[in-house]
Amino acid sequence: MEKYNDLSVLKSAKSICLIGHIDPDTDAFASMVVFKDFIKDTFKVKSIDIFAETENITSYYKPIIDDNKINCGKSKYDIAIMMDCPNTERLGKYKTLFTQSKTKIVIDHHATNLFEGDINIVEPCSATCEIVYQILKEFDYKLNKKQFGKIYAGIVTDTGNFFVGTITKETFKICSEILPNINYNKIINHFCNTVSLKNQKLYAIAIKNLKTFNNDKILITHVSNKDMKKLKTSFEDFFGISNRLNSINNSCLVCFIYPKENEFYVSLRAKQGYDVSAIAKKYGGGGHIGAAAYMSKDKIKKIEKQILNEFYKEISKNINIITTNPFEN
Repeated sequence: MEKYNDLSVLKSAKSICLIGHIDPDTDAFASMVVFKDFIKDTFKVKSIDIFAETENITSYYKPIIDDNKINCGKSKYDIAIMMDCPNTERLGKYKTLFTQSKTKIVIDHHATNLFEGDINIVEPCSATCEIVYQILKEFDYKLNKKQFGKIYAGIVTDTGNFFVGTITKETFKICSEILPNINYNKIINHFCNTVSLKNQKLYAIAIKNLKTFNNDKILITHVSNKDMKKLKTSFEDFFGISNRLNSINNSCLVCFIYPKENEFYVSLRAKQGYDVSAIAKKYGGGGHIGAAAYMSKDKIKKIEKQILNEFYKEISKNINIITTNPFEN
């Protein structure tokens, strides 16, 4: 039996929807768009729609989405596929679209996944795009240049350019197969090397508010509602700041708190050997070992106190793992 044989159920479907998590990132959009192409071409399903709760789709994501319409479709589907999402709560207002479908499929790479589908393809790895690539390969699906590029963009952004997350030799094997088919420089420049002026100003505020603990191993900072309103920024303007904080020398665990709607988004990062996924899961969020997040209605000071306590616990569990020699395990 082939590894992804359960997906043969797609053959009998008349309508399918793909649903990503709230405020989808590049990996979520790319995995859904490429997988939609695969279903349409392989199983000849005519009715396939993509849903994800998001305020707006900026120019950053337009190359991924192309001419696909988002959040336009039916109220019920034969099959719903939850992609790049560890639990149904993270689907937001589209949760019922998933739970009320006849057949539910989960395709995800997060270690915190709750396996809420009838079919669960959950494999801890670099990105959901990595799983999608493996599925397409098993079905002998021939990707075009754009599809190769979207898969690569999903992997490179979800790993912070191979800096965080569950990166294995399979990740690099897949990327080596993709590279001859894409313009690597254009993809990296668009998705990793370009930031807005507002993003830089927010990073400056985060640095100003930075608190360090345990000989700079723990970094905790925030941007307030007042700062956000003053700069007239949006949620998208915070992209990449957590990863940049995580690159600070000697840091092991990072927490960056910033406004989202009427709550705070708590973004967590960890270097090799440390795990923030369990912390995020404890507070209702999710993610993987090196990068996770959750939403909180608490005030910033309370969140910082909670996270500091959690980080100290994580440090105590892994007190001997950090080495200054990059060639040591």
